[in-house]
Formats: sequence, structure tokens, C-alpha cells
Amino acid sequence: MRGKHAMGSSLRIRAAVILFLSLFPAFVHAQHHSATVHVRLVGPTGLDLGEATVESFKCRGDASDLCGNVDLADHFQHGVGSHIRYGVYDLRARTEGFWSAESVVRVFQDDVGATLQLEIGMGRSEGGLPTFGLSGSLRNFPVAEGPIWVRLAGVYSSTVMDAEANENGEFALAGAPQGWYVLITTQGGRVLDTRPIEIPTRGPVVISLRSEGQSGTN
Repeated sequence: MRGKHAMGSSLRIRAAVILFLSLFPAFVHAQHHSATVHVRLVGPTGLDLGEATVESFKCRGDASDLCGNVDLADHFQHGVGSHIRYGVYDLRARTEGFWSAESVVRVFQDDVGATLQLEIGMGRSEGGLPTFGLSGSLRNFPVAEGPIWVRLAGVYSSTVMDAEANENGEFALAGAPQGWYVLITTQGGRVLDTRPIEIPTRGPVVISLRSEGQSGTN
């Protein structure tokens, strides 16, 4: 009986070892898999600004076990980074005549793109970075279902701004850099409206909320 038990244990151990050895190369490959990262710089209107200079490309602190703590900026040539380990990174890049911009880059495939919107590099003596306001109003909105929020999110930039509409459905946002955005209207856990918008606008924006989940383009 003991002999059969010992033989069964031996077979299980052997099977476990074989399974581990078969999976180990894939595990090592995943741990050290690398990617190519392409950094694209655009201006406020989305036009390409040419070659990017990567100032910093560091693994985020909460992902350092996966991609390490080394700045990989020297892995980039002409805006393209090679041999970048999988992970989550903080990127800072620039080009002549513009402010640097930062973005979070998730590297989990062999080829990754990262687009950053840059702002014209004006000094304080020149008035600083030009910004604009956005105002508007909501129509046909459900008052009894809670407060309504409007979010302005950059298409190319990391700018995100929020404002709560008042009881009359009016809202205002200030300090938005020039560029393309998505304007999102929400209430509770619902998205009531989404629309592209270019800053600066020609005037106040009117959002007609026709039905739940339906987007508008007015």
C-alpha cells in the first residue's frame, strides 16, 4: 500500500515539474517582453509638430516591480523608443518653441503609440499660456434626477475640467488651452450627451438633451 502511495506521489511531483518547466519560458518571456513606443507631438489644432524629444520615460511607482525604476529616455531616438519593457510609464516630451507635456503610457503590446498636445512656450513676460473660457446651457434636462455635470476632456491633451450646471441648466468653464475637446454631459451614472468641440468657441454652447444615451452635435 505504501509503495503505491509513494509511486502516486512521485508521479504527481513529476507531472508538476513537467508543467512548471513547460510554462517557465512563457513566464520569463512575459516578464521581459519589450515593445516599441512611438511618441507623436501635435499642436492645439491636432497638426503634427515633428520630431519629439523625450525628456523622461519612467515607470510609475505602483508598477515598478514590472518595469523597473530606470529612466528610459535614452532608449528614444527621433521620438521612437525601443526595448521598452511592458508596464505603465510617465512620459514627458517636448519640441522647440513649445512647453513640455506629460502623459501616462500603458505598454502592453509590441507596438504602442502615445500622442501629446503641446502648447506654445510663451514666458510670463509675454503673457503666459493663452487660455479661454467656455459657457453654455442645457435644454430639456431632467431636473428631478439629480445634479448635472459637464466635463471638458482634451482629445490630444490631458486637460480635464468639470462644472456643475445650475438650476437653469447654465454652466461655465475657465482656463482651457486652445485645442480640440470632447464635451460630456452626465447625471448620476448616465452619460446624457457627448460632442466634439474646439476651443476657443464662437459663442455659448447649447446642449439639447433629447433622450437618454443619445448624443448631440448642436
